Parts: sequence; C-alpha cells; structure tokens
Amino acid sequence: MKNLPWKGLAIIGCAYLALSCLVHYLIIPEAAPTPDLFPRQGDRVVNAKAGETVLFLKDRFSGDPTTVKIEVELKPGGSIPAAHIHANMDEVFTGVSGKVSLMTSGTTQNLNAKESVLVPAGTPHLPSNPSEELAR
Repeated sequence: MKNLPWKGLAIIGCAYLALSCLVHYLIIPEAAPTPDLFPRQGDRVVNAKAGETVLFLKDRFSGDPTTVKIEVELKPGGSIPAAHIHANMDEVFTGVSGKVSLMTSGTTQNLNAKESVLVPAGTPHLPSNPSEELAR
C-alpha cells in the first residue's frame, strides 16, 4: 500500500465514502427523531459555560409548523458556542434589550433594542454579547 500513488489513495477514499453513505442512508438509515425529542413551548435551555439561555416562545408543533420563536439571553461576554447555519430556514434577530453583535458571512452588525436583521437560510452566523450588560 506504501507504493500506491496519491491518485489510487484518492480513489480508495472516494469509494469508501460512497460505500459508507450508501450503507448509512439507504441500507441502515438512522431513524428520524421523534417529536418528544424536540423542544416545546416554555422549555428553557441553559448553556452556563457560553453565558446563553434559550426560551422557546413558540415551537413547531403550535400553529404554523414553519415558524419557531425563541428568546436568547446572552450574559456579558456571552456567545453562541460556534457559528452555524440553518439550511432550510431564515432567521430573524430582533434586539429586545442590551446590544448584540451578529457576525454573518464575515461582517459584524451591532443590533440594539427594536432593531432587526434577517439572516437568510444557509448563511453562517454567530451572535454574541460584547457589552457589560445582559442582552436579549
């Protein structure tokens, strides 16, 4: 195997990836998560290490299933742990109190109370609180 050229290794790697996808998605697919595993209206998720609390104001099982409404509270210096995307969903950030810094596609926007920013589906984004007061 030592003497295989890089091209051979690339072909083997691609074949392994294709085979593993075939097994994972077609032959032995994962079961879809059951509705009881999703957050519900009124649920609160706390990430103390990141300084983040999420309150679910409206879940996908109440009314319009395409809309979820949450309130995120960020402690001073708090941040969502990592930039992320929502592949099939737009996200609207509306400042409630304090200041939120929102990084989207390499640019940073500062969001004050009553200001809103639309983050289109598929756009990497990272909210954080650079201020010395609680932000929502």
